[in-house]
Amino acid sequence: MLESLSLGVPCLISGNVGAKDLVKELDGGFVVENPGCLKEEITRILINPSLISEKQNKLLNFKPTFDNESFLSVYKDMVGEK
Repeated sequence: MLESLSLGVPCLISGNVGAKDLVKELDGGFVVENPGCLKEEITRILINPSLISEKQNKLLNFKPTFDNESFLSVYKDMVGEK
């Protein structure tokens, strides 16, 4: 799933997996919270192919705001360093 997102390929995943948070955060796919709704979600996507294009554009245009200094600061906070 991570590889797909990094290449701009939207994912359809279950709402019962941890990766759902990433897909939601990036708005890079479709999360099915209720397994009984899977058929309806697939149908909705097939009827509206522009949904996939929109998600793909969001993924391909994503610019991470992460940098080494931010990471180091968070790490130091976690381990109690100043």
